[in-house]
Amino acid sequence: MTEPLRERRARLDVVLSVSFALTAGVATLLAGQGLTESIVGPARDAAVPSVWALAAFVTCGAGATIWLFRKNAHPTALRFALVTAAVSSIMLVLLARLAPPRVNAVLTSSDRVPMREARLADGSLGIEHLRLGFRLPHPDMPFMPAPWIERQAFERGGESYESEHALWAFQGDATEGEGGETTIMIDLSPGDAIDDDALEALTVSALAPLERAGHATERGTITRTERCVRRDATATLSGEGEGGHVDLALAIFRDPEGPRVLRLAVTVVSEEGGWSSYLDRLELPCEATRDRE
Repeated sequence: MTEPLRERRARLDVVLSVSFALTAGVATLLAGQGLTESIVGPARDAAVPSVWALAAFVTCGAGATIWLFRKNAHPTALRFALVTAAVSSIMLVLLARLAPPRVNAVLTSSDRVPMREARLADGSLGIEHLRLGFRLPHPDMPFMPAPWIERQAFERGGESYESEHALWAFQGDATEGEGGETTIMIDLSPGDAIDDDALEALTVSALAPLERAGHATERGTITRTERCVRRDATATLSGEGEGGHVDLALAIFRDPEGPRVLRLAVTVVSEEGGWSSYLDRLELPCEATRDRE
């Protein structure tokens, strides 16, 4: 074999070894990260470095296997391949056993039960979800259930929206018969995670229609605990034939009876606004104290 040919073959050996090694390492890293996504707490802190170490091991083993195979060291290459496959398989199985099963993020019939009257933490009367435990105080003015508003929202959202959301709507007269209708909409839907990014996604979905229509919006600061995150938001309706305010309380919390994550959006549409203090009294099924950003 001539010298130029040997050099070209040596370069080809390097390219093939590195390419195969990187492909195997990245695949292992992605598989490991997918398994660790649902692990929480200290177990995840220990699992993440293990995934990176496993990916580095597979990268080296895969590269060495191809290099030895190209050098015609077939028995040694086979041993490298078997050891790499065995160790990576064992580690991935252990990670899979450590990770909890993925939750089927759908709403159930018990999520859609009507709200009932209840006592809030301060002793005042309000309404609560019987199973999930979130509560709102009674407004200062008379309010009645408004199922027609729920139907209109489901009709606008379509079949998929109805299957993914539970709605409770209430309507009151802000001036007790002299105009100024106010509506309260409670929207429950399944979520994926309890973190700032997930809450930002919920905020965007709630405010995007208002912003597209040219209305001014404002996002409040995020508050959080181990089991929930929340923020408030507002919008000022403006334009020809329009006026009023929208106050929102947006929250993500863990199902108190299971591992599911749920999203909650409470929206108040009124002429005068000023409902932020009312929404601040929203009680979620998580710790009473919250740390502000």
